[in-house]
Amino acid sequence: MQAQRPALRRAGADPTLALIVEREEAIRRFVPQEFWTVTAKLPGFTATWRDPNGQARLFDRERAEALAARLAGKEGMVTRLKRTRRQAPPPASYDLTELQRDANKKYAYSAKETLAILQNLYEIHKVVTYPAPTPAISPTTWFPPCRSGCAA
Repeated sequence: MQAQRPALRRAGADPTLALIVEREEAIRRFVPQEFWTVTAKLPGFTATWRDPNGQARLFDRERAEALAARLAGKEGMVTRLKRTRRQAPPPASYDLTELQRDANKKYAYSAKETLAILQNLYEIHKVVTYPAPTPAISPTTWFPPCRSGCAA
């Protein structure tokens, strides 16, 4: 049985490793491009020029400068106003390992010190719930396309 993706073959048919290999290859192939945007600072808001496709990025500096010069000092009219209410989901709960890692980075606490502090906050002060020792989010929710795209 042959894998559908080259990265999957190189990663020894391990789908998770294949995702990492593909991402690393994409990062190495990435070539940054300079781009310009044309914005107008107006009382109360900032307007950004967009092309008919909705793109604000211009990859030609002369075109961006010419557009900015053409629009400078001109009056404009708001032709469309779109308001949307957005709600961001709350962040996922810490798992014990992630909490210990962050406490070490920020405060140089060891894993043992972090666990002792957490234990006191849980048992004595009753201000935290006890974090699960495993991730609260399963890896299958991190990479939903993996089920169909990484099949060997």
